[in-house]
Amino acid sequence: MKRFFSVVFIMMISTNVLFCQVDNNLRAKLYFQEAQKLFNQNEFKASLDYLTKAEKTLQATNGRILNLKIKILYNTGKFIEAENALNLFISHYGNAVSEELKNETLGYFIRIEKAAKAQRNREKERLNLLRKKELARIARLNKIKRDKIEEEKKFRILAKKLEPEIKKRLQQLSQINYGKIYIFKPVNNLTTSRNEVSYFVAYDNKYIIFTIPDKYALKRLDKDRLSFSSAHAKRFSSNVTNVKVKTRHHGKKWHSFRKSIQYSNVFLGGNGDEILWNGKQYSSFKRNVYYYFYVNSLSADIKLKKTFDKKYYNPYIETGTIIKTVDYRLISNNDLRSKLKRSGFVNKPGSAINPNLPVIKLKPAGFRKMLFPEKKINYVLQDRKVSGSYIHNRRKYTKSFLYFIPSQKTNHYGTIQHYGSFYSSNLANRIYEINEDKKINQIRFGMLYDSFNKGYGSGTIKYFTNTSYKLPYETLVKLSQISEKNPID
Repeated sequence: MKRFFSVVFIMMISTNVLFCQVDNNLRAKLYFQEAQKLFNQNEFKASLDYLTKAEKTLQATNGRILNLKIKILYNTGKFIEAENALNLFISHYGNAVSEELKNETLGYFIRIEKAAKAQRNREKERLNLLRKKELARIARLNKIKRDKIEEEKKFRILAKKLEPEIKKRLQQLSQINYGKIYIFKPVNNLTTSRNEVSYFVAYDNKYIIFTIPDKYALKRLDKDRLSFSSAHAKRFSSNVTNVKVKTRHHGKKWHSFRKSIQYSNVFLGGNGDEILWNGKQYSSFKRNVYYYFYVNSLSADIKLKKTFDKKYYNPYIETGTIIKTVDYRLISNNDLRSKLKRSGFVNKPGSAINPNLPVIKLKPAGFRKMLFPEKKINYVLQDRKVSGSYIHNRRKYTKSFLYFIPSQKTNHYGTIQHYGSFYSSNLANRIYEINEDKKINQIRFGMLYDSFNKGYGSGTIKYFTNTSYKLPYETLVKLSQISEKNPID
């Protein structure tokens, strides 16, 4: 009984092995047929994939598989692999296939031999080129290393030689105090004024440069009396009418009046504080007058001049950031190195010929802003007429006039932006000390910087808000009084 079961078990195992073998042979045959089909469709990669599956299934190869593989490898330009497959075919499988298949396979011999030789030569050339490139790269790295060692040696010698100059420059730069006002010397004056002065103030990495072309002209900003002309007439022109009028302020007096372009029968005269009107008009009106400093006179216009002109003596404000750089290879003293880092100096490598000593440079925002005031004047009709006479074209005329005087004046301020900025090399060579107690506090500095650091286009006019419009002018007026003892707060 025991022997019976043993025989049955062995027969079952043999049957399973046989079925498995048959199944593998069938699957390999199907893979091969699919590979042959794909080859005929010129889909060589997919065909090779199915041949590989057939070989793995059989755990071996054969003459027919090698024949198809040789043709695929040849058509895909893999000539060395094709040569290896052909040698395997000749050595082991050439006699196991039909004469027709053998002749077809051997027909590739000469073509594959030539192509494989050329491919090996190209591969050899490629490897030689790679080897040369690698040797050149190693030589380049070695040269860089040698040059670096040599450069470090030069910099050690240079650092020792330049140490006195570095300490001197650091001493200069350390004297720049935040909030303190310095006189700034640009390369060229911003205007043609001989009295132009620029002031430099900084906090952290931000700075403001205030330019006052003429501090005497600046003081006229707060004057109540304003001389002005019409939009197209020059001041002191000959286009005037002389009128002798009697007023309750001055009695009988001759005045020169210029015709207004807004109203045909309105005359503006004197210092702008009187208007004589013949005929009926409204009892009051408002007129916006924009004025600017031109050479040594105060001019006004209905439309403010927007172009940049060196003859305009309005104040200017420029903003920007401060850049601190040094080549740390020049700093051999550790204490000095630590001091530079604490002061915000960043590393900027130079050369032994042109070493980068500690330097503070300005990076302007790229535009300046010209400040201007706007004065609105409300003229009010008086309660009585004014009698008088005037001469026009050598003829004398007598007439009654309506008499107007300015009753309310409101000042506002704005800016016009112009592109351009100061050029600055080492800041230490551009700023000069003034009285120690002259400073601008950080809050005021921050408000001014935020107001003027944003660009909005060349020739564009912007006005200040009601809460901040006086700030720049108050600061400028105090700067114009820099010789006084009281500090700027």
